[in-house]
Amino acid sequence: MEVTGLSAPTVTVFISSSLNSFRSQKRYSRSLTVAEFKDKLQLVVGSPASCMELELYGPDDKFYVKLDQEDALLGSYPVDDGCRIHDSQISSLATGSASAMMSRGRTMAV
Repeated sequence: MEVTGLSAPTVTVFISSSLNSFRSQKRYSRSLTVAEFKDKLQLVVGSPASCMELELYGPDDKFYVKLDQEDALLGSYPVDDGCRIHDSQISSLATGSASAMMSRGRTMAV
């Protein structure tokens, strides 16, 4: 018997950010809250979780929705394998701090 209508417990997505030009492919649990997910993304995108504004794009790069409910589960959004999650927040504080630290050869601690 085949079970349908159930999502896999993890999802493989691409991560992008307005702070840099690269994309990362990562696997995350759908049971993470958006707040927990942002905490995990800090080292990937180089932005503090408090400065992030996350947008979900489909595999075809079409905008789906903002991930704006901190206590909602990642799996409650239409996120699926091959989707892209983009950190669109450009904070002058985050950008300035990251640039200053990188120019001195340091990494930004968050």
